[in-house]
Amino acid sequence: MDETFNLHCLPRCAFHWSQAMWRHIQSIRLAETYMRQEGLHSFVHHVLAIQFLPSAHIQQAVQMLQMKATTDATRTLIGYLCRQWLDNPVFPADDWFHT
Repeated sequence: MDETFNLHCLPRCAFHWSQAMWRHIQSIRLAETYMRQEGLHSFVHHVLAIQFLPSAHIQQAVQMLQMKATTDATRTLIGYLCRQWLDNPVFPADDWFHT
C-alpha cells in the first residue's frame, strides 16, 4: 500500500505541504503581490516556515502571524492555515509539524 499511495511521504512532507499552501496563495490572488512586495514576501515565508518549528512553538507563531495579517488576503491565508492544517482532524498537526 505504501508504494501505491506513497504513504511514507505523508508525515512531515515539506514539499507537499508547501505546495498546498502555495496553491492556496495563488487561489486567493496573493502570488503576484508576493512577487512585488517585500513585506508580503517575508510574511509568506514565515507562514511557509511554520512547519519547521517544534510543535510547542506553533501556536505562538500563528498568533504572531495573526497580528501581522493586516489585509483580508493575509487573514484569509492564516485562516486557511488554521482550518486546513492546525484544526483539521484529517491532517493531525503531529503528522506534519516537527516535534
